[in-house]
Amino acid sequence: MDLTNDLDVAAFLQVRIGAANPFWKVTNDSNTICFGGTGDALCVTSELDAFQVARIRALGNDVAKVRCVITIAGERLAVYLVGRKVSFCKWRGVASANSEFVPTESMIAAFEEAIPKNVLQLPKRRAR
Repeated sequence: MDLTNDLDVAAFLQVRIGAANPFWKVTNDSNTICFGGTGDALCVTSELDAFQVARIRALGNDVAKVRCVITIAGERLAVYLVGRKVSFCKWRGVASANSEFVPTESMIAAFEEAIPKNVLQLPKRRAR
């Protein structure tokens, strides 16, 4: 079954993942996208085709939008992935059924790459 109505997709995401606009993550070592209700609690996965993964991995440092069709629990969902590249091998963002969705500043801050608290940050060396 395909869910194409924005309200149906948002309701499905709310029930299945716990958020109408869940966070997502893609890494460079698989074609799987992970979703979760918070930026660090990713619990639902979906396999993406090579074309969709390539479009996500083409995202740069600026927040941009990619339309994808994903399958969760046997349901095909049309979603918009709003996000960016957060590190050498990770892309993160927020999913929405609404093509006009714009994430808030707090949402963008939540999908930024977190620096572990127990790691010492060394100053960057300036080029001469």
